[in-house]
Amino acid sequence: MRNLVLLLSPTFVDAKKMCHAEFGTERLGNLFPVMLVAALLLCSAARLSAGTITIDFEGLSDSTILTTQYPGVTFTNAIILTAGVSLNEFEFPPHSGVNVVSDNGGPITIAFGSPITSFSGYFTHLEPLTLAGFDVSDADVASAVSAYSINDAFIGDPGSSPNEFIQVSYNGGLSSVTITGDLAGGSFVMDDASYTTAVTGVPEPSSFPLCLTGLGVLLAVWGFRAKLNIRASLRAVLIVLVLYGARSAAYAQTTVGTASADPTYVVVSTPTLITVTVSIPGSALIPNSVNLLRLGVPGSQPIVLGLLHDDGMNGDAVAGDHVFAIRVPFTEPSVGQITLQISAAFKGQLTRVKVSVPTVFVQTANAPDLVINALSSYVQSNNITAAASLFADVTSAQSDLSSLDQAGRTALAAFFASASPVSSTSHLRLYSASLTSNGQTQQVVFAMELTGTGQWVVVGW
Repeated sequence: MRNLVLLLSPTFVDAKKMCHAEFGTERLGNLFPVMLVAALLLCSAARLSAGTITIDFEGLSDSTILTTQYPGVTFTNAIILTAGVSLNEFEFPPHSGVNVVSDNGGPITIAFGSPITSFSGYFTHLEPLTLAGFDVSDADVASAVSAYSINDAFIGDPGSSPNEFIQVSYNGGLSSVTITGDLAGGSFVMDDASYTTAVTGVPEPSSFPLCLTGLGVLLAVWGFRAKLNIRASLRAVLIVLVLYGARSAAYAQTTVGTASADPTYVVVSTPTLITVTVSIPGSALIPNSVNLLRLGVPGSQPIVLGLLHDDGMNGDAVAGDHVFAIRVPFTEPSVGQITLQISAAFKGQLTRVKVSVPTVFVQTANAPDLVINALSSYVQSNNITAAASLFADVTSAQSDLSSLDQAGRTALAAFFASASPVSSTSHLRLYSASLTSNGQTQQVVFAMELTGTGQWVVVGW
């Protein structure tokens, strides 16, 4: 209490004049935040100690909608982003770990089961941020704004850096906090959010008038400085507008082409190299940011398998042609599917751009042979609909099969039953079989192809 009295005494007022003479108006203005914090700390000196809880968002899968996963806290318009999966970690690096939370479709609101006295977090943003704290009656009682308009790693305002610390406090108790960037969302990420639980201790009643008087003096000092900074503020606004225009022009193109996989099927328990390629034109792509992901069941965390390159190595055919590639080994223990995705980071984009890779099917070695045997059986039993479904051109096959008499169907069934493989590629197999017609037998070659649904069908016969 003695320190507070000294702060508000005539000696302090005289000290203000000395500070103007010693430090100059500008430097005195820079001391204002420190003086204000000191006054607030002294005002709350009688407050009891409280517990602080930090949420680091680790352990949740990428793209998880954040709601009530943390006890006593409810999030709205919040989504989890993981570095290398959906998060552009080059410009929006997590403060810790690999996960952050981002505004999803609108401002993030965090409601607390019991009142808190302060809330803080580390923010990286593409728009100016406002934190607003509300009490139990939903009155706006605390607020804070970001020091910079943009602070991402590549195009942040001069002097800025990612993970800006922002805090709101109110000793009367906050029941919720709203964090607003772009009203449409997708404008900031937050990490290591902390809040301090409210306590029952109350400052001495006699200290409140002194606190208010002291804060009034400090605000007067700040107002004196603000008048002198109008021109500097206008210059800062112009600089931000120029930088924003440059950013929009430089980061306009974020196109990812169609991806491919070769081969599109692998045999169970057989080591197989799969080459994945994708075309990414333009200069906005961040180097060394094109990841190959393997997706699991819905809600599970994707696995980063590796980095696609455009250096003429590891499956890439030509260096520098904007076609990126990676060659990855797979040995699958059972029949199923391999679901892959490409994730690329672009300058000025909070989230990565993703493109699906054609499904890779895991089958037994004789999967095409089993289809041919089924085809032979369908033809012999005159199941025209089932037989025609095993041809690429279903309509033509149904017409041709329907025109056959019993003898013709028997001969065709025997033809497919005698087929043996001749050669194969990543998605095509050639078969040779004996066809007897009008007393003459000849060898006929036909092809089986794997469709995008994993079904082998006859494509030429």
